[in-house]
Amino acid sequence: GKYHYRSGSTKQELKGNSLNEFLLKKAGKTWDDVIEPKATLDDIDTIAIEAFKKGAKISKRMPFIADEEDLELILDNLLLIEDGKLKRAAILLFGKNPCRFFINAFVKIGRFGATDDELRYQEVVEGNAFQLADKVLDVLDKKFLISPISYDGLQRIENWEYPYAAIREVILNAI
Repeated sequence: GKYHYRSGSTKQELKGNSLNEFLLKKAGKTWDDVIEPKATLDDIDTIAIEAFKKGAKISKRMPFIADEEDLELILDNLLLIEDGKLKRAAILLFGKNPCRFFINAFVKIGRFGATDDELRYQEVVEGNAFQLADKVLDVLDKKFLISPISYDGLQRIENWEYPYAAIREVILNAI
């Protein structure tokens, strides 16, 4: 009834998250590939699905998704549904309220002072993975990043402090 693992010359008991990850790995699954029993298709945000379909059409990387109308078939083609039940990844990617299922499905942004323990202010951003990316970029632009200002004649031009594409890539990787 207990699981143990060897670490160097010691034997230690496997518990909690480590045990869950071990069992999932043995079953050939990852955390996000597990069915979420409480989730239904009503928990999927159709606006997020439509935005994804639009992006799929523009990128031409998923032609089998771009014109599909049936929500369940789209999720099945993306391997986000199994036996009619949603996987955790479906909720994180397209859920109306992922925090209802996973309390840590949010992004926290903070501005620190001179030391790491001097938090001046912070923002919490919630939503599905696609919404998070856009919302985080918006919050960073409006409240956290300083935009260098230049002028073209009388026209004021605000640029990003860092290249926009680089910031977007960092955020997407973090999410």
